[in-house]
Amino acid sequence: MRLSFFPKSLAVAVLFLLLLLAGFFFCSDSPEPHPHILGWVLEKPTPPLPPPPLPSPETAVPSPPGPSLPLDPSPELVPQDLASSLRDCIRTCTQEALLQFMAEHNIELYMRWRENRVSTVFDNIIRIRPETALYLLQRGDIIMARHPQALSSAVISGNKALVELLLAMGADPNGHGADGPSPYLLSVVLGQVAIMDLLESLGSRNDPVYNRKNAMDWAARSPRTRVSNLRRLVEDGFTIESHHVETAVRHGNLGVLAFMLKQRPELRNLRDKDMDILSLAIQSRRPLSMIRYLHRSGSVLKPAHLDLALQVQQEALASPNSHIRSQAAQLEAIILYLQEEIP
Repeated sequence: MRLSFFPKSLAVAVLFLLLLLAGFFFCSDSPEPHPHILGWVLEKPTPPLPPPPLPSPETAVPSPPGPSLPLDPSPELVPQDLASSLRDCIRTCTQEALLQFMAEHNIELYMRWRENRVSTVFDNIIRIRPETALYLLQRGDIIMARHPQALSSAVISGNKALVELLLAMGADPNGHGADGPSPYLLSVVLGQVAIMDLLESLGSRNDPVYNRKNAMDWAARSPRTRVSNLRRLVEDGFTIESHHVETAVRHGNLGVLAFMLKQRPELRNLRDKDMDILSLAIQSRRPLSMIRYLHRSGSVLKPAHLDLALQVQQEALASPNSHIRSQAAQLEAIILYLQEEIP
């Protein structure tokens, strides 16, 4: 008899507990389980809040809240011992790590890289990490949008959304930094067609003397310059000078160099009478493809070129700079080519 009573009592007890648990669940105002009943079973980590959306040009305001910086920033420089580390961090660190690095070393966004350059830390962030620049502008605690170099840096980055935001925040579409052409001419040189059309719609195709002086030099320096864009500059009245050819050689832009020499073959003779264009290419440690092009297009190889290549190779091998040392291999290929081709 006790055996038949015990299961019935157990069943009643279990049923009572289930009714009690159901009462706690269904009588609570919160959709979540009661914190004292099975909360430890259903507990989940709180998901992180999503980042606030980036502002569009329509919602951006000319003067975002927060402390502002002067439009002519302080000439304070990035400490020399931190400049290389900061540049590496801009390229490789996460956004949080970059901002933490700057805070730990008291680096401000308006600091300049070099005393004779208007380019700031903020400009370098724009060029390398436009998404971080968008975040900083949206955060509203800096006003670097009107800095003369900011819009040009955004054009170099190729980020149209960043260009639109800077314009909405008051950037001058016709302005330029102290060491480069206007944003419009940069967009032409770099082939940023969407940005070029945007700036052109704002009437930015004006052509001051300053831009005529520097646009070709930028075209010769930039590895992203397209021959079609270079042709457009020539059609717009920009002239190719001998120092543009030298710049193209030093920066290894073979396509730009070939176009320039085709337009003005007389510029093969450099301003420096003691150095021809082949010597400049060898001294600048340019690849064999440029040496071969110059040779096949009319430059005469001489024993002095071989001597120069041997000298530059020894200097490269002895250099403390690992990048320069790595160029010794391509100098070896040039030396073999010169030994075969020089009569």
